[in-house]
Amino acid sequence: MKNRILELEPDFSFLTLEQIPLTLLVQEKIKALILDLDNTITLWNFMEVSQQVTNWIGSVKQADIAVYIISNNSAKRVEPVARLLALPYIYFANKPSIKGLLKVQDQLELASEQIAMIGDQIFTDILAGKRAGFRTILLAPLGKHEFFGTKISRLGEKILKRIWEAAR
Repeated sequence: MKNRILELEPDFSFLTLEQIPLTLLVQEKIKALILDLDNTITLWNFMEVSQQVTNWIGSVKQADIAVYIISNNSAKRVEPVARLLALPYIYFANKPSIKGLLKVQDQLELASEQIAMIGDQIFTDILAGKRAGFRTILLAPLGKHEFFGTKISRLGEKILKRIWEAAR
């Protein structure tokens, strides 16, 4: 059981998107990023995107790395932010389902190891990325306000993080 828990550990962890070095993505030969929306790109249910995130996404796109948004939220929630950032998106992705992730992979015709899934939740974003065979990057949530079900899964995440620390 312990090995299966360790398999959920992300490849990399950072506090925020803009702290992910572009040099790391290039070094790791990442050609596409799949980003979660709530508490990854924006605060939960907010439409505003910080200038730092906008600049970071711009620099990633300039480095010829494709960027997609995949969210479990509705089109009404996802589309305005995707339009603001000029990014393609998939809504109602039902992560940890990998259907949306594999759709992006097929569109881009990339190998699994050339794609990274980035998000703030282990049991949706990281699990989906791992199941798809993608590289994974866990971020700290941007804010404390979130969906009630997410608050419950955060308790499980705390336990996992303690297990990972003990295994090191």
